[in-house]
Amino acid sequence: MICAVKQRIDVQADTLQSALGKKAYNYSLSYKSLHKLEKIVNSQYDIRTNALQFIFGKKNTFKGFDHNNISRLIKDLQVIKPEMSNPAMDNKIDGWINKAQVMLDHKVQAQEKIKNLTAEEANWLVIHKGSNAFIYKHEDFVIKKQKNINEISAQHEVAMCNKYNHAHGREAEALYKRNLIQMPYIENKGALTTHDIQKAVVKMAEKGFFMADARPSNFVKTTKGEVVPVDFRLVYTNRDLNNLDAKIQKEIVNAYVNVGYRCIPAALKGAYRMHIAQIDKHLKQDSPLRYVNTMLTSRASVKHI
Repeated sequence: MICAVKQRIDVQADTLQSALGKKAYNYSLSYKSLHKLEKIVNSQYDIRTNALQFIFGKKNTFKGFDHNNISRLIKDLQVIKPEMSNPAMDNKIDGWINKAQVMLDHKVQAQEKIKNLTAEEANWLVIHKGSNAFIYKHEDFVIKKQKNINEISAQHEVAMCNKYNHAHGREAEALYKRNLIQMPYIENKGALTTHDIQKAVVKMAEKGFFMADARPSNFVKTTKGEVVPVDFRLVYTNRDLNNLDAKIQKEIVNAYVNVGYRCIPAALKGAYRMHIAQIDKHLKQDSPLRYVNTMLTSRASVKHI
């Protein structure tokens, strides 16, 4: 219920609905109030500051964003809008909804671009041929075409790529459509060592990302000398670990036990072992650790609980 008394927004305690409820009778919002709203929306909907500044009218451009989070924000604003007590706030929320919708429309247009990729395949540059997948370069993108692609795994790979890009302030351009995965192309400018991979794994962990199959083939060195991941199939975040599809969880365990542990620095091995134990406990009798060779589990310092 909307309160008739003007109150200050509490970033720690308020939700978007309660915060706007405190401003229901306002004819304008101060810069300070908008800043507080940004913080609340960032926390409640996990939307980056750059996108929020576009929605709230502080900037005219936006970068990467999560489609589902923006959609949730729009739905909630549409629920909150009728509770406003004056046309000024009503119009302001309308403006926010319209800006958020512009972002979603932009995403749809980007997805449309991939519809015609199959017809253009003859013009793609093949950069890798494998038994189960072809990797192409097309303009500024890498396109992965797999024979037996798993839709859940593909969607996970795209989501992790976009989430990683969001965390680093880059525009997310990974898409999945018609059994094709499209990601931004990053040219490899140098050979990589185990030490390079270990440093890159540490940087990933600092942003909350982990890679079960960390190895040189899954990273590249940019023109600036930065080592970045390019394969996100078995990248995950600790927060989402238990919510992953069981097939992906099993692949994470198998990849780490077989090869992934070798490029994990000592300071992070405890965290990775904890993640493997967490999956093992979650999968119970379906855990791959029940069947993995004990020599491998011993080398990786993991075991079935």
